[in-house]
Amino acid sequence: MTTKDDGSTAPVDDQLTVATVRTWVVLAMTLLTAARPVINEANVFPVADSDTGTNLCLTLGEGRDALDALPPGAGLEDALRALARGALLGARGNSGVILSEYLRGFSLGVAGARGSGGAMVDAVVAGLLEASRCAYAAVGQPREGTMLTAGTGAAQAAAQMRATTPGAGVCEVVDEARAGAQAALERSVHELDVLRSAQMLDAGAYGLVLVLDALGLALAEETEPAGQVRPAAAPAAASAAVPAAVSEAAGTITLMDSLAVTDLVRSSPRSDAAAGGQHTGQGAEPAAAPEHTALDGEFEVMFVVEHVAPVEQIEALGSMLRARLVEVGDSVVVVGGADEPGSRDGSVVAGTWQVHVHTDVPLEALRAAQDLTRRQVVVRCLPHQVAALAHGAQPARGVVACTASPGLVTELARSGAVVVLRSSAPIGAEDLRRGALETSAAQVLVLPADLETAQHAHALAEATSPWLEVVDSVSDLHVVAAVSAWASEPETASEDTAAHRPHAPGSARLDAVRAAVASLRVTTVDAGDLTALSTAVAALLDTVRSGPDAVLTVLAGDLVEEPALHELAAEAARRRPGIEVVVLASGTATASLVMGVEQP
Repeated sequence: MTTKDDGSTAPVDDQLTVATVRTWVVLAMTLLTAARPVINEANVFPVADSDTGTNLCLTLGEGRDALDALPPGAGLEDALRALARGALLGARGNSGVILSEYLRGFSLGVAGARGSGGAMVDAVVAGLLEASRCAYAAVGQPREGTMLTAGTGAAQAAAQMRATTPGAGVCEVVDEARAGAQAALERSVHELDVLRSAQMLDAGAYGLVLVLDALGLALAEETEPAGQVRPAAAPAAASAAVPAAVSEAAGTITLMDSLAVTDLVRSSPRSDAAAGGQHTGQGAEPAAAPEHTALDGEFEVMFVVEHVAPVEQIEALGSMLRARLVEVGDSVVVVGGADEPGSRDGSVVAGTWQVHVHTDVPLEALRAAQDLTRRQVVVRCLPHQVAALAHGAQPARGVVACTASPGLVTELARSGAVVVLRSSAPIGAEDLRRGALETSAAQVLVLPADLETAQHAHALAEATSPWLEVVDSVSDLHVVAAVSAWASEPETASEDTAAHRPHAPGSARLDAVRAAVASLRVTTVDAGDLTALSTAVAALLDTVRSGPDAVLTVLAGDLVEEPALHELAAEAARRRPGIEVVVLASGTATASLVMGVEQP
């Protein structure tokens, strides 16, 4: 509010600025980071994989980086658009993808209202309404009692206040939106069966309340002297738990009659330590949190889609992808759209989407976008994720398996690896970084499948050491051998501890992986030439000593015909009687055979 000459007050119309947006993101990261352990623990829907808080932080962090990269002089719409696009491209998990679309909708709503000459308060209301609409539209099967409901509560509360209180300014409207979102959060335990069973509030909704809380704090900083105590107009979800962090980041102090962080998990006193030392009872024995391990698909599949087409096709593409994915999985979220607005006269525009689905058939999910440009294709096995984070501790070690063969994705993921699939473009550093983050591990082993990917992996490892280690696997079969060695060699307690120390020594598990890669001899041949095939098999087997357990592993393209496989097996038997031949389908439209044999 500003003070007029006569002493009365009037709303400030330009409170939402580029500086406010930057402060908003800093505060939101502060609040989400402080609450992350509790949000992760409360993550029971759609899958109890204990990563909602982590995914929200990572997603918003990518948006922050894009915002920081803006050139000087960028305007408000530029800042909001950069924040949304960075979050879109870096979205992690179901909750992160929805948050990215929420930010995109907010950006679109604000830009549309400002472009029509609307006041800033109307633009903010329009942003909240469009954020809610876009988030709902992005989800294949929306459910109440989630962050979608919190977004709707915020939008409806803001719109109602604007309609009934004409003199309300941006701060007042955002305070009302926060209250509406929190009211929806508090109802969530009664609106979703799994939450009612676990007696928990929805983790994603809680995260969105914190994001809106941060917006309110950022707006207040624009109009109040630094360090002034700001009473809350409505309860805020976690500010009471992190006043020092907020004060340091924003220069303000918040005193709020609010839900403490521990109140998120209503029946789980073991959250106390994660919530900054607040306790529910003196000397009480912590009770175990209710378990929820139901999965809505064995695999989580995420990828970025890019396409250039007439604007009408771009507008319809998200809905088409969503419909296709609903047929093969659950937790379907498709967010994004045109990178820049285009006219409806057939003009060609570029579009970008982030895709998320839980499914039992990951290859079918990938085929939903087979005619489009895909990148950052990441697949992980949800039961492994749930087991790894079951006790709330960060996994010591994780593995990223790169491959150009879709047919290998399922079994590589089932072995515990996060799989990064080469699709429309080579695997780059950003793809590897994303795969590494998806492991949630303290230390990550990267397995490239070609020399170019290995170069990117080593460069990333140098920049992030000692977080990443790289094994020089240079083919899909090397990756298969490495993952097999990784899965068969158990992690010891001493190695688990070492993985959390900088410059930890190599483990027996890592030594086994390196040995498996080093001992594998690989060759590639066109299956259409049977003479060349026989020669290649003979040459390959002649490079290794005979052994009782020799195995010839073959990665076959989809166009390889049966006679070629019979000839291969026959030649192998002639050269090494009793040898086992294992044929894997690459899932690629080629007639090539990649053959590998391990030196006994």
